[in-house]
Amino acid sequence: MKFNRRHILLAGLGAGVTGRITQEHLRVQSVLKQQELKALGNATLADDISIIEAAYASEADWENEVEKRKKLLASNILTPPTQPYNRDMAKRLIHVCKLAVQQYKTARANPNYDGTIKLLPDYEKYFDLYTQSANFTLEQDIIEDYFRNNNADATPETITNSTSLEETIEEVELTLQDKVRQILQRQYRIRVYSGILLTSKEHNILVFRGTQTQAEWLNNLNAAQQMYVAPSGKDYGEVHKGFFELTRNLSPSIAEVAKKLDPTIPCYITGHSLGAAIATLAAMELIHAIPQIQDQIQLYTFAGPRVCSPTFAKIHSQIIPNAYRIVNLGDTIPLVPPVTIGNSYVHIGQEWSFLAQFGDVLLNHVVDTYQTALERELESDQASTVIQPLKL
Repeated sequence: MKFNRRHILLAGLGAGVTGRITQEHLRVQSVLKQQELKALGNATLADDISIIEAAYASEADWENEVEKRKKLLASNILTPPTQPYNRDMAKRLIHVCKLAVQQYKTARANPNYDGTIKLLPDYEKYFDLYTQSANFTLEQDIIEDYFRNNNADATPETITNSTSLEETIEEVELTLQDKVRQILQRQYRIRVYSGILLTSKEHNILVFRGTQTQAEWLNNLNAAQQMYVAPSGKDYGEVHKGFFELTRNLSPSIAEVAKKLDPTIPCYITGHSLGAAIATLAAMELIHAIPQIQDQIQLYTFAGPRVCSPTFAKIHSQIIPNAYRIVNLGDTIPLVPPVTIGNSYVHIGQEWSFLAQFGDVLLNHVVDTYQTALERELESDQASTVIQPLKL
């Protein structure tokens, strides 16, 4: 079997990403293992009772960890919505989430594309009611272009099984050095579409798209927490550092977009996946920019990861009670970051769930899966409701 340099570099990237994702799991496993070894070390082979007690002690440690997480999640009591969940609006919002992804992809394929959503494949006539008042963009490194410029696909140069390990390592190191140089020189930093503002006489919509680039995946993994500091200087608790940086780096800023909004009509803020996280923080940013819009904001998020600490979640729900979190119970993305990282991570919003299990992380997570479930009105806010699995 032959491997080119691109394969090796991608494998390395994958290994790094996997390592970051499993960091919390390994930490817990390491602590429990040390406790287990210590307990077993104090027992003797001649004392069967001590060995059994040591094993049960280790099991107790694990159960304590489980109970700790259960209590943390149970303590995340949020202010309930003052308005009912709107199925028709949820269907429209997941549709516009799909348009936001198509906007990004169209621009990447066609540099001359100006972001007009009317040109997108899934544009529907009812969107004619809206004015496309702004496009959100982010400046970021497009890691994929580093690999395209590697010329690995353009030449037959490969690394075969007969190549020595030393030569393989040397070649990879040289390639990585070249990529690092290009990263530092920002040779592939460009602006990409990240969201859309739609305005109308009846209501406004801010939508943010999900993860599409490798740089965004790496940003998702930046699960360190930092304090959310409002423009007034008040601390609201800890939030995901990567999501917070993306939200604050949007162009135009949320404060600039606020000037285009009528604060007397409903304002829907939405997003799928990464877009859900940005939408959650953007809602808070918008209130700080235009306080009189507070009662008009409704937040609908789809397939969103955890965004913040319990402190921020509590304050957020008090300020923005009309928040709804739509989640596929077969989707793993809403289960990250792990609860116990940093000062702990929890969700925001009243949960509306459905079940779609296709045996694959991507299939369970994509916009199309959520859109199909909502069109069939499979989502429910009752945990005791018998869930009808989605079948395509």
